[in-house]
Amino acid sequence: MANLVVSRGSGIGQLAINFVVVVILLPLFAVVSFALTSYISDGLIAVLPFNEVATGKLLFAVRAVLIALATSFLYFFLSDFFNRQLCGASSIGLQLQEKNQPWLFVGPALILILLFLVFPALQTLWLSFVNDIPVLDEGGEAILNDAGQTVTERGFVWFANYIHLITSEDFWFAMRNSVLWLMVVPTTCITMGMIIAVVSDRLSWGTVAKSLIFVPLAISFVGAAVIWRNIYAGGGTETYEVGMLNALLTPLGVKAQFWYEVNFWGNFFMMFIMIWIQTGFAMVLFSAALRGVSEETIEAARIDGANEFQIFFRVTLPQVYGTIIVVWTTLLILVLKVFDIPYALTANKPDKLLLATLMEQTRTAQREDEIAAAVAIILMLTIIPIMLFNVWRFRRESQS
Repeated sequence: MANLVVSRGSGIGQLAINFVVVVILLPLFAVVSFALTSYISDGLIAVLPFNEVATGKLLFAVRAVLIALATSFLYFFLSDFFNRQLCGASSIGLQLQEKNQPWLFVGPALILILLFLVFPALQTLWLSFVNDIPVLDEGGEAILNDAGQTVTERGFVWFANYIHLITSEDFWFAMRNSVLWLMVVPTTCITMGMIIAVVSDRLSWGTVAKSLIFVPLAISFVGAAVIWRNIYAGGGTETYEVGMLNALLTPLGVKAQFWYEVNFWGNFFMMFIMIWIQTGFAMVLFSAALRGVSEETIEAARIDGANEFQIFFRVTLPQVYGTIIVVWTTLLILVLKVFDIPYALTANKPDKLLLATLMEQTRTAQREDEIAAAVAIILMLTIIPIMLFNVWRFRRESQS
């Protein structure tokens, strides 16, 4: 019983020490280090014979990386030191050190998750249930100010924001487009990634092909959108089209246009950008998974007379099923959050809206933060079933 009390007391003490180290000492060290190194950076900018702006940005990045690494090492050194001092060198103390050790690693992550994920999520949830409501007099009439405007105050409206949202046409456009993206993008990426992974392993130049297909993954969504915006662009003259796609199709009699602005079908041109980026991601994971498939099972299937298609669908595919689910889950969450591509293409027409772009448009253009918070909550709720499915799958795999 005494050991249990000591264990609990030591654990609470360790958490308190971690909190003080993370919240006070380490940020102070980082700020002071950054301030002091700024003088060194300014001196180097004046001495080095390079462009001042480029040199300043490079030195800023170097300082940020080095200070972040130093702060991380300092945290683990101090927390380990305090852990050993707090628990002592006895046998019970060594056991307590081992119990406390995991908290030294997850402590900072838990604090950051609480500050930058849990707290904003709760604040967004609260914001989705409030709005400005008119102030009424004793007779139930709205009170007006000197300018003739209705006096309002912030109050709970419960589900009024959600009702206003789901009764708007833009919301259903966003839901329809989001469902289309969820159906088309993950399915196409998984199918193309699997085909490329299987075929490239049987070609002498397959490694080069996979490298080229993987390259788009290194490009940001905004960068990819800019590239494809120039490809899809319309303009110029009948003999000279600005966009590459129009330049290829105009001689065939196809009318030049901005392809991603086409009603409804423009969504598929934007989806292709996402597919172009993420197919390499699926291909890499599938290539690694296929190498782990047992050759003995494949040879046994061939001996039994199975053809290549039967071997793939009945032997190979079941063995990489877990990887397929991981890729599918990752792409689903990525598609639900997609915002950069439509935003960079300025595809803000109602028939191009997604949930994420609707949220941003509501917050900035319409300045309705409460409605935008309701969109954010709906977006978060759509991800929860995916998370629950993965938790269920992991538990089932661990029990089998």
